[in-house]
Amino acid sequence: MKHRSLYYFLLLALMFTVACSNQSHITTTWKNPSFAAAPSGKLVVYAKISEPVFRNQVEDKVVEIFKSKGYDAIAAHSNFSDNDLKERDALREKAQSLNATSLITLRPLKTATEVKSTKQMATTTGFGGSYGGFYNGFNGSPVPISGSGKIEEHLIIETNYYVQGSNSAAWLATIDANMKKGLDAGTTELIEMLIKKMQKEKVL
Repeated sequence: MKHRSLYYFLLLALMFTVACSNQSHITTTWKNPSFAAAPSGKLVVYAKISEPVFRNQVEDKVVEIFKSKGYDAIAAHSNFSDNDLKERDALREKAQSLNATSLITLRPLKTATEVKSTKQMATTTGFGGSYGGFYNGFNGSPVPISGSGKIEEHLIIETNYYVQGSNSAAWLATIDANMKKGLDAGTTELIEMLIKKMQKEKVL
């Protein structure tokens, strides 16, 4: 009887695990010990994706969701030109003119090495290089999320949150994203989950 009960327990646990694996979930978060809330202003959404169509669709959807939650968000693609991104002074001037005081970036990761590196970074006391402050958040080469015009069904997404005036990232999260529902529905699911996490950890 005990063996049968154990069998059913393990079966239920396995079914639960399989069910959960089909849902997007946050695997890692890190918050800067010296975190300070962003001044009142706009949140810039920047998707580091090389395909323009996908990038625009993702940024617009993320902005839509943030706005539905009461946050004043704007998409990078419709507010910052390539020239704005080339030089820090130009980027600073444009950000100030838009009253942009915070930035959230989304970058798809491709390899286990990248994911491992991200998790290691999350255990440190601060970031440097491309993980630096608001303006450095725009650095780094965009990467593809598609090989043939179709969204990949599974992505690991690295999210960084920056606050204007800070020299380091304010918050980081790594998301195991299931995109089988499509880009629009998949993005909605993971961003709503991300916002709840950021609110819970008092980042937003």
